[in-house]
Amino acid sequence: MKKILSIIILALIFIGALSLNSCCISHDRDYVWIKEPSCTESGIRAEVCTKCGKEFGRYNFEEYGHSYDSPEYIDASCTERAHNKTTCYRCGDVQKEYIGDYTLPHTIEYTVIKEPTCQENGIASEKCLNCDYSTGEYELSKVYHNYTGNWVIETEATCTTEGEKRDYCTF
Repeated sequence: MKKILSIIILALIFIGALSLNSCCISHDRDYVWIKEPSCTESGIRAEVCTKCGKEFGRYNFEEYGHSYDSPEYIDASCTERAHNKTTCYRCGDVQKEYIGDYTLPHTIEYTVIKEPTCQENGIASEKCLNCDYSTGEYELSKVYHNYTGNWVIETEATCTTEGEKRDYCTF
């Protein structure tokens, strides 16, 4: 009888020790990402109990590597050479394979910001129509007087004094 009682007590102690180590009698195991892998970095996945959170192991996963779409041809411009462009559908990384060694010339538009007159300099600029290239603003020199040819008599001449006539500038 003492033997049976000893076995029962040992069994109860063993069952109690098991219950101290784990809150679950049966674990519901699932996998969770500790760090998901990306195109350039490895990841870590853990096997855990969804009830108590006990972790049963960790597993390393290699990086995926880029997965590029089909090349898209891009014509040369004033800022970049012609190239085939591919984009990774996972992370958006762009690869360019250049074709040729030239860019197109800038398409310059000349703009007068302020017209010059015979009294003040003007201001102009040159900018590319396709990009942000600009020569900046620069000064336009004053222009010569632009007379109308229509003389206006300011003072009539007399037999004792000379008269005065004037042609006015159109600026």
